[in-house]
Parts: sequence; C-alpha cells; structure tokens
Amino acid sequence: MMDSNDNGVSKNELTELIHNFHYQVRIIKLCLDELDALKEVGNDRLKKLKANNFFYIAHTSIIFRYEVELSKICNANKEGSINWICNRIIDNIEYFRHSNEVEAKCKQLKKDVKKYKNTLGNIHNRRNKTLAHNDIDYYYFSQKAIDDFPFDYDEVKKLATDLLDFSIYLYKEIGSDKKNLGYVTHPDDVKRIFGLKTDGDLIIEELAKKYS
Repeated sequence: MMDSNDNGVSKNELTELIHNFHYQVRIIKLCLDELDALKEVGNDRLKKLKANNFFYIAHTSIIFRYEVELSKICNANKEGSINWICNRIIDNIEYFRHSNEVEAKCKQLKKDVKKYKNTLGNIHNRRNKTLAHNDIDYYYFSQKAIDDFPFDYDEVKKLATDLLDFSIYLYKEIGSDKKNLGYVTHPDDVKRIFGLKTDGDLIIEELAKKYS
C-alpha cells in the first residue's frame, strides 16, 4: 500500500512539515522565554559582568529573531504559514488518528490567529520597515518603529504557547516516532550565567524536597 494520497503528499512529507513547524515555533518560544529571563536578571546584574556589548547584541538579536520568525509563520497563506500548514493538514487528514478532531482544531486555530491581527500586522510592518529592509524613516529599529507599530507582548507569548502546544498535538496525532518533542527543561538558562536558579531548577528542588 502506497503511503501517499491523491494530492501527492506522503505521510513522511507531512510529518517533516509538522517537524519544521514545531521547530520554528519552539525557536519563537525560546526567544520570548530568554527575554523574560534577562528582564528578571535585571540591568544591574548585566552591567556587573562588564559585557555590555555582548548582552546588547544578544538582547536585540533575540528580539529580531522572534519577530522575523513570527512574521513568517503568520503571513496569511504564504508557504509555511499557519494557514498554509493547516490547509495541508486538512488536505491530508486521513493520516491522523482522530481526523475529525484534528480538522476541527486546525479550523479553530486559523480563527484564533485572526484575533491577533493587529499585533501580527504591526510585527509584519516592523519586519518590512526595519528587519528585512532599510526604510529610512525607521532606520535600524528606531523608536519611531516601536511607536508606530506597537503590539501586546503578552498576546505574542500566548500565541506562541498555543502554537507550540498545537505542534506537539499534531505529532501525536500523526503518530510520529520523533523524540524529544516536549519543551526544554530550562528555557531561562541565561540565569545560570549569573549564578541564579532557573524556574526548572526550582521545580526540581521542590520535587526533591517533597519526595525525599
């Protein structure tokens, strides 16, 4: 029996597409988690390391990375976008264990993403005006770009979390044998540079106390 459908998309090809989707969303989520960790570490601790150049570049690079990745994955029906991925899944729904449920979740996700259209629109504008091109009015991510294209950071974090959960769900439903799909244990590991415990470290300590 051939492992493909009339559209010429094999189960292996669709699984690889889901893998790429998961990786991209995971990068976005990691960027957001590291930004939160740096904020928690605080400027005073950063300055004491006397490595302002490194942390300036690291901080801005993380921002650039998640905004570019998010603008790509949420860019309407462009190849590799959420809508495009959901459409490919629906076109090949027979590969999934609970096909009706998967199709419903895909349709719901496409609707949910529309709720963030203002935030995503401004991120897309930032990418076009500053990250991908040199627009002289917004040259190199000026304050004007931030003021003209604002967005709700908490909305971005909520969207990234939902997308990560969705990608892991798809893996289970298509029966992938790929491992390590859970999220990383210490997403805020930048804290360890400063001798601080990550959220994961604290959880492990609490569990050790509880079961010791």
